[in-house]
Amino acid sequence: MSISNRWNELVQAVRAELRQLPAINKTDRLWQMPVAAALASGLPLLVGAYSVTSTMGWCRRLAD
Repeated sequence: MSISNRWNELVQAVRAELRQLPAINKTDRLWQMPVAAALASGLPLLVGAYSVTSTMGWCRRLAD
């Protein structure tokens, strides 16, 4: 397989993924689950950004 063929396959795969990215699909999940996931990933980042370093975020809050 030549480099050109592999590159074309990669480009096609990336294009296929980018076409599916903006798609919004119906789901049977409750709205609380995505909100909880967003909070679970966002709150530690927010605390870390507020305290300058993400590794010392909780330690700084406990020390205050």
